[in-house]
Amino acid sequence: MKTAMRIGTRLVLTQIVLMTVVVAAFVIPLYTLTERMMLERSQNVQAQLVGQSINMIGGFDDALKLAARQFHKVLLGEMDGNFSLDATQKIAVAGTPAPVLRLGTQPMNGRNDEVDRFSAKSGNVATLFVRDGDDFIRIATSVLKEDGSRALGSKLDRSNPAYARLIAGEDYLGRAELFGRDYITHYSPIRDVSGKLVGASFVGLNATEGIAGLLIRLGKVKIGESGHIAIIDVNKDSKAYGTYVLHPKLNGKPSSQRVDVDGNAYLQHAIEAVEGRTIVRERDDTGVKAHMLAYATYKPWGWLIVSDELKTEMERENRVMLQWIVGGCVLLVLVLALALWWFTRVLVARPVSRLVRAMGAIRDSRDLTLRVDIHRRDEVGEVADAMNSLLESFQQALNRTSGHAVDLDHAARELAQKAATAAECSGAQQTSAQDMSTHAAELLGGMQEITRVTQEASAAARASSDAAHSGSQSLVAAVDEVNRISTTLGAATDSLRTLESSATQITNIVNVIHDIADQTNLLALNAAIEAARAGEMGRGFAVVADEVRKLAERTSVSTQEIGHMIGQMQNATQMAVQAMRESVAKAAEGAAITADARQAIDSIVEDSRQALEVVEAINRQMELQRRIVEGMAGEVENVARLAETSNNAAQTSAETAQHMAGLADALRDEVSVFRT
Repeated sequence: MKTAMRIGTRLVLTQIVLMTVVVAAFVIPLYTLTERMMLERSQNVQAQLVGQSINMIGGFDDALKLAARQFHKVLLGEMDGNFSLDATQKIAVAGTPAPVLRLGTQPMNGRNDEVDRFSAKSGNVATLFVRDGDDFIRIATSVLKEDGSRALGSKLDRSNPAYARLIAGEDYLGRAELFGRDYITHYSPIRDVSGKLVGASFVGLNATEGIAGLLIRLGKVKIGESGHIAIIDVNKDSKAYGTYVLHPKLNGKPSSQRVDVDGNAYLQHAIEAVEGRTIVRERDDTGVKAHMLAYATYKPWGWLIVSDELKTEMERENRVMLQWIVGGCVLLVLVLALALWWFTRVLVARPVSRLVRAMGAIRDSRDLTLRVDIHRRDEVGEVADAMNSLLESFQQALNRTSGHAVDLDHAARELAQKAATAAECSGAQQTSAQDMSTHAAELLGGMQEITRVTQEASAAARASSDAAHSGSQSLVAAVDEVNRISTTLGAATDSLRTLESSATQITNIVNVIHDIADQTNLLALNAAIEAARAGEMGRGFAVVADEVRKLAERTSVSTQEIGHMIGQMQNATQMAVQAMRESVAKAAEGAAITADARQAIDSIVEDSRQALEVVEAINRQMELQRRIVEGMAGEVENVARLAETSNNAAQTSAETAQHMAGLADALRDEVSVFRT
């Protein structure tokens, strides 16, 4: 038996292949899309990280500003009274003459008690400024310069962002670097009782350690394996403009050292752009690497926050994520394949196997009374119902076929009997045709003998005529000759009577042949009808029966033609007999008047001439009859051959009928192996 893959297995494999193709068609674009999304997500994460760093710095800045504002209130609490400006009097402070700023009546120029007391309490620095025209001069301070001396007598740099706010009479809160230290400062204008701007107060929170701690925290931020946060000073008024405030390796160094593969300082664009993201390719000791950058500026401090991550590290992390996704898809395919295998086995394979086993049992037992016992409301149930209907149809068809086989067997046997009868009739027809051929040959011989006799009579008539002319001396010889002619004509008359009798016998034989041909035609028609009833099995016999019928029709036509020719021959023979009788009468009359022969010699001569003409006419007629008889003999031979052919066809029909009977038996045997 040929082994084939089961339909359930094929369904599962097909579904697995389709799912694999679908998953592959989904995963491949997903991989590309996810890679782009991961890149965008990483850049967004970098941007968020930069934003969070700015928020951290801003929060730190806001907290220090709030503290500076509070400490400024503390400073003002140390100075009870109203301020006033005496521009007419100047007191030198650290060698710099400055207008006198009084608190109440106390000049504050060079008086550091209040600011020192504040610094001692808060740990922060404070300064008092006096307005001198458009400048602000430090007249009291706890701020120390690099050499440890107080920063007195110096003017507030007009480039300081606090200057513009103070000259406008407004407070200023912000980061400032004083003598190498970072401060969060609070500048506030000082007004006299009339509201005139006479000076300024300053409180500075030392943010150096706080900013250093902030930078340490930001420096610990890692993006991937080697990604980091970098800070660049972008304050154009700062001496450190363009240098790294925070970097794992380049602290205090200019950012212009970082160039891409084309030699361009790529961070310069970031410094100028203030905010954005980009990917640059930079060459280092290990080769060319792609860096993903996200950056934004914290304007209050003039810091550019840069997030720097290697693209390869991001892709590695994304690749791991994608591998998990692909692995999950593969696992999903396997789980679905297992589920499909189980469902296919339960819903398809088992019902189909039951159907196959049921059909195999019917095939092996050949019992068409069995039925497929499967009742389902699906395609398998429909197939089972269809098979049961088909088995029912087969059972009914085989029952009908069995009955038809019996009928065919009976018809074949009856046809065989009729074919045997036809063969016997054809044999008899052949024998009759042979006898008729023999009689035709005898008739032809008689006709030849008659022809010879008439030729002799013609010669005798000529001799008689010659004798009549020779005179009376030949009268006796003429009388003898006339008597001999009379005798010969009598014999010819007898021969013609014999010919007429033979023609009558031939007519009877031809009628017998015609009757046999008609009977054969009827038998052939009956055989054709029986063959038509036999259907496809009798088609060959129908052809034979049709040929026999045609042969019988041709035989009938030929016998009619032979009968017609024999009738003509009988008419001619009767005419010849009549002529012979007249000749005999003439001869008798000549013998009677022998005595008057001399006187009637002329009459004898005339009669001899007429007799000669009659004999010659008889001779010609006999020649014609001889040809007719020869043609009839040929037709009789054809009839004999046709009879032989008809006999052979009848025998073949009998053999075909016997073969049909054998086929009917075989069909009945084949049908009998099925139980119906």
